[in-house]
Amino acid sequence: SPMIDTGGMSFVLAALLVGLEAAERRISTVPGLIAIGLLVGTAAATKYTATIYAVVVVGAVVIVVGRRRGLGLPLAGLICGALLTAGPWYAWTIHVAGDPVYPFATSLFGNSHHLWTPAELQLQSLSVLGGAQPGIISILHQDVRFLLGRVVYNTGLHRSPLSWWLASGYLGLLLPRVRRDRLFRVLAVAGLISLAVWIVSSASPRYLLPAVGLLALLAGLAAHHALALWERLRPPVLGSRSLAPLWCALACAVLLWTSIGYVAWYIGYAGGGPPTSGPAVTAYLRAQIFCYPAVEWLNKRFSSDYRAWAYDCEGARYYARGLLISDAFSVGGRDRILDAQGELPPARALWRRLEPLHVQWMIVPTVTPATRSQLDAHGLFTYITTAASQEIFAVAPALRGGSRS
Repeated sequence: SPMIDTGGMSFVLAALLVGLEAAERRISTVPGLIAIGLLVGTAAATKYTATIYAVVVVGAVVIVVGRRRGLGLPLAGLICGALLTAGPWYAWTIHVAGDPVYPFATSLFGNSHHLWTPAELQLQSLSVLGGAQPGIISILHQDVRFLLGRVVYNTGLHRSPLSWWLASGYLGLLLPRVRRDRLFRVLAVAGLISLAVWIVSSASPRYLLPAVGLLALLAGLAAHHALALWERLRPPVLGSRSLAPLWCALACAVLLWTSIGYVAWYIGYAGGGPPTSGPAVTAYLRAQIFCYPAVEWLNKRFSSDYRAWAYDCEGARYYARGLLISDAFSVGGRDRILDAQGELPPARALWRRLEPLHVQWMIVPTVTPATRSQLDAHGLFTYITTAASQEIFAVAPALRGGSRS
């Protein structure tokens, strides 16, 4: 799925890898920390939660590299690099909302611009908690449910894609040689902080993604020391060094069976592995991405020259060549367009809410004939076609001199 959490993970992991290169003196400190700044700034510009993990990684890198003198210039380069990539995004948020992390921290910065209604802010807060009620006990209970395999997706109840063995690196603390490794100790603390951030912020597995790279490197360091010990102590009959990759693969299969099982299940659910040919990709998107057939219709007919609003079609937005307003939380979010029950309001009220967005097309789930007639009756919406389970309506433009009454 095109989740931005994956992007945050990629940039945080890249920053950590560059930091390790600097810690081992394989690259110069100044350009290394500048590169880290650029990467963590990009992570921070990708998603708010990635910012927290990026700060943890920077702290770990600075502690390891900080044993050298003259760290002031490299740190200045890191900060400048982060500001260069993240600054414009946060500056725009401050300009628009007066709050650098809007819609969070509205109690501190206020919600004076009224970009989001109180109902939207409450919905966003509950979403961050992964459906759990506020309170650390409730969040911990939800976390345990996820790790025990009770995850509810839109396809039903499934086992969590996360494995307890993501934290297997901490087993390295049993080995004295590992405990003496300064780099391991620093990454171990950073990993614990990352896990704590995840526990108190959300119970959703995808919110832990930015920390997965750090946990994997921690496990790799522990495995490095464990294998070195094994090489000294192993009986000759158990195989030569050439079999080490096989032993590692078997260990990973045993430790990460939950994640491997989840991937195997999803491949079966999706009808096979990742598609490679053009027709196979199209067939996959039509079957798996909600609203994709409707977006495909708009793409073929208008290329990139369209503005559309869609109900609950966030995933399809990544494949729209034109502008598709479909975010749950935005100026065109569902709480702004739909009524209190989450249903389409009467035609005139719906048109008044869509008109400020200047959209030409509306994509909604298949409606009843009565609702379609009600939308068509006032000349504000015109039914065009049905694409899979979505109906496409043309939206009447605003009259010159003002909106329709």
